[in-house]
Amino acid sequence: MQHRRPLKTKGTKTIAVQTVLAFLVVVPIDKAMATADAKGAIHHTNLGNLCELAANLANSPDKIKAKLGEVRTAVKKEKTIKQTAFIAAGNFKPLNATVAFATSLIGTKVDKVTETLVTATEQAATAALSAGLAAWAVQEIFSVLEQLTKDTGASSSAQSVCLIKGGNGNGADGTGIKKSDPGNIGKCFTLAGGNAGEASDPFAAASKLSAKVTGDGLFTSAAAGSAGGGCSVTNIDTNSFGKSSAAINSLNLAGGIIRLATGGGNNHQQSAIIAHTTAQAEAPHLHRAITAYKTVTQTIQTSLLNELRKLAEPNWQTAKTDTDVKTAFIASGLATPETEELPDTLEATYKDYLAGRGRWSQGIEDGDLQNAYTKTVYAKQKRQKDLL
Repeated sequence: MQHRRPLKTKGTKTIAVQTVLAFLVVVPIDKAMATADAKGAIHHTNLGNLCELAANLANSPDKIKAKLGEVRTAVKKEKTIKQTAFIAAGNFKPLNATVAFATSLIGTKVDKVTETLVTATEQAATAALSAGLAAWAVQEIFSVLEQLTKDTGASSSAQSVCLIKGGNGNGADGTGIKKSDPGNIGKCFTLAGGNAGEASDPFAAASKLSAKVTGDGLFTSAAAGSAGGGCSVTNIDTNSFGKSSAAINSLNLAGGIIRLATGGGNNHQQSAIIAHTTAQAEAPHLHRAITAYKTVTQTIQTSLLNELRKLAEPNWQTAKTDTDVKTAFIASGLATPETEELPDTLEATYKDYLAGRGRWSQGIEDGDLQNAYTKTVYAKQKRQKDLL
């Protein structure tokens, strides 16, 4: 009859390690027949994609910042066009129809974008935080595994091996991985060189987590460490995790992306890395990062950049369906609120506006544009007051 050994009281270090493990993120590898040893080490063969995913997550804030920078640059350009057109119209005469239309249209679009930019900034903060936590999770767990890898050469003579160079068959003769010589998992330690990607596949998660993978694809098939001691984190041949007599027979890492399971046996046959398609149910942390990134990039592209691009829409038939274009023609006195559809007689004014954009985008030749604009506004207001 097998007797159960008493569990040790959890100390601060144990709790800290368990907290770290709650966030590990991994990537899929080719499915193989799983016979991984209970004391096997995590081998690096298929971990390159995982580390690239981590770096991609870490790149999210820079990517979002760059996109928001595009918006601010575009807004600045439109303000230059508006102010230059206003100045060019002169101080002492009413604005001509084209300039009146231009300043009204640009002002309306910029105001709309500025309002949406507040929302986008809030979304950006959420996305950056979510992705940053996921990236940190990978870095932190690999830091723990690396520290627990006591590398003295071949794994058969090492005190403990959690990360190993080689493949499934190198449990005894592989070499433990350290930060000084990380092999293909260097990005898991540095989080450098990533690309957050586009809204269609944030962080390339769909390709990095393309399919569920089990057993041999992650663990060595033979024990690693001196006397088969194994890794203290993943070793399932102990009462702390996985033994038939133990109460714990599963352990979810990375918020569920890695799911260690024994099914009552001392092997990693049922341990698995989930596919991206099950992230919502099994890995909510990664799912939130993906969703948040999609949300902010969609807002930036559709509600900000695309809206500003409409200011230079070359096709009159398309432009006249824009409600802001109609509002600008009404404000400039060329249409009335009762106008249902803008007549094609206004196309000439619109084309004149498009031609003017090229000139006005250069700003003024001498002096400070903002100062000149303020003086022009004041002069026009004074003229109107004098005429009363």
